[in-house]
Amino acid sequence: MGTRVQKGLGWLRLLPRCGCASRAMHFRTIAQNPVTSPVLLERRLNAATTVLARSMFIQTQDTPNPSSLKFLPGRAVLEGGGTVDIPNITAAKGSPLAKVLFRIEGVKGVFFGPDFITVTKYDDEGFEWKLMKPEIFASIMDFFNSGLPVINEG
Repeated sequence: MGTRVQKGLGWLRLLPRCGCASRAMHFRTIAQNPVTSPVLLERRLNAATTVLARSMFIQTQDTPNPSSLKFLPGRAVLEGGGTVDIPNITAAKGSPLAKVLFRIEGVKGVFFGPDFITVTKYDDEGFEWKLMKPEIFASIMDFFNSGLPVINEG
């Protein structure tokens, strides 16, 4: 159970990570009030609310290759159009997004198109899409929210 502390504008926010049965995220906020003692406020958000807060809806599409899955983030992936094939982590040095995706266990290759990302997994039975997809979704959402370019220029 880890706790992340965030300070700002007279508020101290404690965000514990726990595995409670309700699968809700807990937000505890302590208001730093100079007149009275700190007040503890608690709010519960379900997982759906948390995902919507990321403000991105990613769809998936099957491909003819069962080891590849197309992710459609609903926005441009390659601004200038075209495609980029990144078959392994060594070739990913020019792409911050590819580097992030190759950190996910089981990712074998990444292919960028104008409005999609295709991820290819190893054929081993130990790597299943139902286990890999949530981590890929989160990585893509976090990456696009960071504002970094998909491909470094130069």
